[in-house]
Amino acid sequence: MDFGMENPVEFFQQRVVLRGTVEGVGMRPALFRFARKLELTGWVRNRSCEVELVWQGSAEALEQARGELPAALPPESRIDSVEYGPVEPLAAKERDREFVIRDSGDSASGGKVNLLTPPDLAPCPECRAEWNDPADRRFHHAFNSCGNCGPRATVIEALPYDREATAWRDFPLCPECRREYENSADRRFHIEGISCPHCGPRLELLGPGGLRLAEGDAALQQAGRALADGKILALKGVGGFQLLADPRRKEALQTLRLRKHRPDKPLALMAADAACAARFFELAPEAAAALASSAAPIVLAPWKEDGGRGFHPELIAPDRPEEAGVMLPASPLHALLMREFGGPLLVATSGNASGEPPALDTAEALRELDKIADVFLSHNRTILWRHDDSLAALNAGQLQLWRRARGFGWAAGHGDSGIRRPVLALGGGQKNAFAAAGRDWLLLSPHHGELDEAGTAAEWEDALRRTVDQLAEKPECVAVDLHPDYYSSILGRKLAEKWGLPLVRVQHHHAHVLAGMYEYSLPAALALVFDGTGLGADGTLWGAELFWADRERGIRRLASFVPAPLPGGEAAIRDCRRQWLARRWAAGLPHDGTPFAELLYTQCECGINTPLTSSAGRLFDACSAAFGFAPERVTYEGQAAIRLEAAAWRESGGDLRPFPWSSRLDGELLRIDWTPLWLDDPARHATPARDFHHALAEAALAMLDHAAGVAGSGAAELPVLLTGGVMQNRYLTSLLMEKLGSRCLLPRQIPPNDGGIAVGQVFQDGWRLD
Repeated sequence: MDFGMENPVEFFQQRVVLRGTVEGVGMRPALFRFARKLELTGWVRNRSCEVELVWQGSAEALEQARGELPAALPPESRIDSVEYGPVEPLAAKERDREFVIRDSGDSASGGKVNLLTPPDLAPCPECRAEWNDPADRRFHHAFNSCGNCGPRATVIEALPYDREATAWRDFPLCPECRREYENSADRRFHIEGISCPHCGPRLELLGPGGLRLAEGDAALQQAGRALADGKILALKGVGGFQLLADPRRKEALQTLRLRKHRPDKPLALMAADAACAARFFELAPEAAAALASSAAPIVLAPWKEDGGRGFHPELIAPDRPEEAGVMLPASPLHALLMREFGGPLLVATSGNASGEPPALDTAEALRELDKIADVFLSHNRTILWRHDDSLAALNAGQLQLWRRARGFGWAAGHGDSGIRRPVLALGGGQKNAFAAAGRDWLLLSPHHGELDEAGTAAEWEDALRRTVDQLAEKPECVAVDLHPDYYSSILGRKLAEKWGLPLVRVQHHHAHVLAGMYEYSLPAALALVFDGTGLGADGTLWGAELFWADRERGIRRLASFVPAPLPGGEAAIRDCRRQWLARRWAAGLPHDGTPFAELLYTQCECGINTPLTSSAGRLFDACSAAFGFAPERVTYEGQAAIRLEAAAWRESGGDLRPFPWSSRLDGELLRIDWTPLWLDDPARHATPARDFHHALAEAALAMLDHAAGVAGSGAAELPVLLTGGVMQNRYLTSLLMEKLGSRCLLPRQIPPNDGGIAVGQVFQDGWRLD
């Protein structure tokens, strides 16, 4: 452009602010190239949670820029809002001579909010091509990344996203990387998380006690050989350590389970690439797309016929060997290690000892995993935030996130939330994730896990503290689960007292409902909430509830199951026979004469430690025991129910004979009574697991029919949310979806299990629902 002309084309200036996932995704370089292409001048810079852009040019050029901007944005960005300032005339002396990228240090954003931290992204095709090209200077570089891939959320300390605010600050750019960073024609122009073999992290292979065995490429090669030899490898992955083993070696799998004290819980698999995964697993299009996405979650998928031959599915997922969780390499390190290993699949499970969160650094791994791993493949790039692998499943034809962590990061959004004050919500005791929200933003943390485990609770508390420290808009109340004994509830009460804030206790199932309503932007809905247990407003343990929820009128409980005793509380969840015998006692049936049954009947008669529960999850446990599917001792959450669902999928042929049940009214509350089930003889059912699922679906539909009679004819037109952990049962949801059709909504981005209830806790307070 000729700025020396006497009468140039009239110039204008406009300010543009883009909010959303706009940092760490190559936004500034993309806007730089876009502006240069349209011959605009001005500047762009990072701000906390937003990118600020000022462009200058003719009125026609600014109009063209505004129209073409959406197509110019990077593929991994997510725009929640775009704010356009006024178009103002610009005097010649006020014009910038070129378009530039300004430092974030110039920004006066007023806070270091870590809300929309971009997620960790699996390798892109361009980076993959580089590390596979012997002529490329990044050949075999295990930390290769660019604007479209690489670690983000796990290495960012705070926003704005500048190298010095990340774990990459420990690796100053070498001259060649610096030239790429400063060259506007290079695809790594102004990309913060770049490195090469000269300036990047270093690999090392360690033996027991930290003995260094190899470095660099030699470390990769020896690690691959160790896996092929049947050794267990601890790998420093993207969001923490993982434990890897060869699934073709039965002894390696048995040793891993024995050392990790994980007798039954499924182990995830990593496939070398998408073609390899498709070779062994039946992948629906939605599952294949999720598997190959930049998030690279674990995806549950059935083995192909004979696909599991040689991989010991009975040791990978003992309770449901027909399927497994599979993922693709989440980083160049994973992909290069798979190549050195030479096999198509590897077991890749969390790198933690029983009761502890996955290790983050090498010293911690050597200390915590020394009795599990034979060798350690580590590196010197710091992991600043722990992220487990995410887990997705195809449920009734829809892809659901069951665990939201690596690849998705913090679930966050901008826009009017409708809440009255900033809230910090601490979630529940299991599958914990916490949330924070302001009037125009919401944040859901990645998965943390079970807070009854001391190590996980300590890690969770640290992540919570660090997150709150980075919020520019501080909480004005603290929301917790109604259950007072959850660690999250106890800490929430202490924080509320310390900060002088009100404490809001939120009924567990209300939180499930409101999380689903937020995800789908529903003003009103019916919600079937089936899960394990949550403390109810009446002091009993709920878990099979129908609610009518309306943002203006509140939440009403319309239907539930008749409560049954839970003798021993948590002990009954670990030993499902207790629940089966307790329901036989409640039905007036005699016990079998064994001392254990006699003792349990006496316990129920005397009401000693026998809390009442209406839980669908507990009904699954009792039926699983009654039909002979439950283990003698449950070793992980939902195990008995998983076995019952697996049996239902396997059972076929013969007449369908749903188990009987009855119902009665308790005021306006419909109670489903399962006593007739226990009076029936399971031996009369050729397919008891299938028959039970159909009976449960019939009861759920009866609960919904009751809603129309109580809440009015309009209730029959409301959408129906299927949420809670039991609604991860894909056999049950398929039956309900078949009957209810398009009315049914499944939570997809916010987990339907307890990983999503913190979002609901936010809105219980924010929408003033009582």
